[in-house]
Amino acid sequence: MLSLFYSLLSVIVVSVFALSVNEDLLHRILFFAWFSGGSILGVAFLDLLPEAIELGVVFGSEVFAFIFILTFCFLLFLGAFCVLVSWSWA
Repeated sequence: MLSLFYSLLSVIVVSVFALSVNEDLLHRILFFAWFSGGSILGVAFLDLLPEAIELGVVFGSEVFAFIFILTFCFLLFLGAFCVLVSWSWA
């Protein structure tokens, strides 16, 4: 129950902070938040890539590994595109 209280308190504090800063600073903070989220997703996919290849070899289906790699490349391209679009808004 206490963790729920702390979770709600942190959301309220961050919301008040986000509403109190000016728009330019908020866009800079959001850019770093998007970048860190993309970095976390990239690390997660790169960490799972060897395991996907091993599972593809064990199950005799390299198609699974190929689809996983193709999905990772698509998400990487999509993330780079979103960063370029967000830079054009500035």
